[in-house]
Amino acid sequence: MFECMALNADYQWVSEHRIIKSTTGIIANVRHDHVEQLGSALLQIARSLSSTDPQGRPLYTAETNPEVVNVLTKEIKAVDEEILRTSSDSITDDDIKGFHPLAYKTNIAHSLEVSMAHGVGKEVALEAMRKTARGPGASKIHCHERNDQKLWWANFFGVNDVASAEINIDKILIGWAMM
Repeated sequence: MFECMALNADYQWVSEHRIIKSTTGIIANVRHDHVEQLGSALLQIARSLSSTDPQGRPLYTAETNPEVVNVLTKEIKAVDEEILRTSSDSITDDDIKGFHPLAYKTNIAHSLEVSMAHGVGKEVALEAMRKTARGPGASKIHCHERNDQKLWWANFFGVNDVASAEINIDKILIGWAMM
């Protein structure tokens, strides 16, 4: 699996259509991320991200904003590709056992659906995902003990937009309330 790290739409297109040539594409969500390069409006960002669509291959998204979905659908169908909507509703509490508390259910759903579309069984895919090391930029929760006191802190340095930060903060607050 590769993540397109190009921010300029032209570089995204070259990355996908000249270098990577994906078998499957995923646009997990469209958020106010890298607005200097992708545009300040969600619809601009959606158009820019759609340049990573793999030619003649399916594109998965869990985006729920109807206007953004409309733009993605229009851009994808313009090049004869299929858009497949994924939802974290397909992920049960049992499915997410063993994942990091800050793991995104939508990302698990994307990975699971793509794995199953390529012939990997659900349990095999979930177990492989659980065993996979988290990326270096992934949000983490740390606990340091000193003088019989605990200091908890969350590393959100890899978070690029307000919506993602809010989701991570909510996860921590909900988890903290359950402790």
